[in-house]
Amino acid sequence: MTQLIYILGASGSSSWSGSDGLWIHAAKRLSKDHQVCTISPLSKETLEQHGLTPHRHVQLPALASKNFLSRLILKVVGIGLLNTIHPQGGDVVLFSQGSIDTFLDKLYRTWLQRLTCNVVTLTQLNTETQAYHSRQVDAGNLFFSQAFANVFVSQRNLDVARRQFLFHFDNGHVIHNAPKFDMSELAWPSQEPLQLACVGRFEVQTKGQIVLLEALSKLRDKPWVLNFYGSGPDESLIRRAIDHFDLEDRCHIRGYVNHPEEIWKSNHALALMSTMEGFPLVVAEAMLSGRVCVLSDVGGNSELLVGKQLDLVAPAANPKSAFAALNQLFALSDHELSEMGTHNARVARDHRLDQTMVALCEIIESAMTHA
Repeated sequence: MTQLIYILGASGSSSWSGSDGLWIHAAKRLSKDHQVCTISPLSKETLEQHGLTPHRHVQLPALASKNFLSRLILKVVGIGLLNTIHPQGGDVVLFSQGSIDTFLDKLYRTWLQRLTCNVVTLTQLNTETQAYHSRQVDAGNLFFSQAFANVFVSQRNLDVARRQFLFHFDNGHVIHNAPKFDMSELAWPSQEPLQLACVGRFEVQTKGQIVLLEALSKLRDKPWVLNFYGSGPDESLIRRAIDHFDLEDRCHIRGYVNHPEEIWKSNHALALMSTMEGFPLVVAEAMLSGRVCVLSDVGGNSELLVGKQLDLVAPAANPKSAFAALNQLFALSDHELSEMGTHNARVARDHRLDQTMVALCEIIESAMTHA
């Protein structure tokens, strides 16, 4: 009997995001030699646009941004759809969850509990301050211990999960997210003054755009321009913050761009003061492009940074820490920054950030041979 690989992308959103990238990359590679079935709020058309044609696709309802009643109804629909999918004992299921506790959601939990095949979990994020009650910890111990392998996109996320669930995760692995596009080192930008790029969803609670603006407002004597790239629900709030801090002449909202190369050919440094992360694609993209990173120390943000780059890491995502990190950035010469960017590109290549999906495929294929 033919073994099937089922990939459940539990992001809850119908829009492609960083949380979907690693499993999509892996599925594209696996589908060359295996029959891959996908289950996700993403449409089949979206997957095909990214080069993935699954053997079978089941589109789950998108739950993001829905009110309570709508979410409740859509979850019932989603449970019904999952009930039509019956992996056999020799198959493998990759459960890609946006957050460490997504497996507890009733939409997925009953289906996951019924599985008799090998399961590989892929966790994109955990909130470092989140604590779980005893029954959730017990459920986590059972779920993760029964998995063939548990993959995390940063060592920090794995370490936090060990504390949260009081579980050793002896079957834990770290595989960093892979960029959506092929990336290579770019020439150092000639633009003046220093161009900072804040790249990511316009969501101030998690991405820290207003914290970054407040810190920069105290550095008016330094030569800089801040460019925002992305989209999201808080765009108007970011515009208000720019006005509030009187930074209209220094800050520009560029919106969404299709390819990160469009960002990094004209920007010198990534500025990201997020409050929670897994391993951001924007960090991988900036490093592969040969750019400098000014980051908050959360999730895997600074995990691969070495040398002087560590001086540009803010211990916390607050204005005081962000100010100190940015001040260190502005103390460096253009030549020093360019050398730092080149070193970042070398580190990114050494860690094969453009090929990390290979390691995930190897784990999934190992689960197939041990079925």
